[in-house]
Order: sequence, then structure tokens, then C-alpha cells
Amino acid sequence: MLARILLFSFLSLNLSSAFACGVYELSGVVRFNSSEYRIIVNEGTTSEIIFVAPPTEAVKLFPFQNAPVKAAVLVLEPLHGTRARISEIRSVELRVPDPLHPALDTRYSLKSKMDCKK
Repeated sequence: MLARILLFSFLSLNLSSAFACGVYELSGVVRFNSSEYRIIVNEGTTSEIIFVAPPTEAVKLFPFQNAPVKAAVLVLEPLHGTRARISEIRSVELRVPDPLHPALDTRYSLKSKMDCKK
């Protein structure tokens, strides 16, 4: 059990150091918990990453609750563990999930790199 915790901690630290701020293209699922809207990439896996929308941008995600989406978002703060805070949602649209390749269905990719806010 300790080995799993150490491995997860190591992977989280490496993910944080490899994550850059900038404009990202996300393919994920919009979820709402009791206080925030989130776009979740790789939901339910050990590589799950949560992109949290601020209240001012959450209205753009409201129509897509529990739906698979493709979104372009601006992230200006470094990743904290497996959570990233969205600064701006530039576009969001429904996407059709690929049932034949679920492992390749959700992802995130950096489209343009920017300096992080401190």
C-alpha cells in the first residue's frame, strides 16, 4: 500500500512539473458538484485531471452538464496535484464519444504556452 502511495505522489509531482500554463484543448466530461463546474479528463482513472471553472465562467458549462465536450480553455495558474483552475473558457461544444477506443476518447493538449501567474 505504501508503494502505491509513493508512486502516486511521484507521478503527481512529475505531472505538476510538466504542466505548463496556456491555452489547452480539452476532451472530457462536464460535471457539477455542490459548488463548482468542472471538465474532467480521463474520468475514473488514475490519470484523471480536473479542470475547475470559476463562477464567472461556469455559466458557459451549464448547458453541457454531464455531457462529453470539447473545449478550449485558458489556464494561468500551475497545476495543483491533479486539479487545474480555468481562467477563461474560450469555446465549448458537444462531442461524440468513441465507444471503440475509450482510452483515446478524452485528453488534453497545450495549444499555446504562456507564463503562469504567481
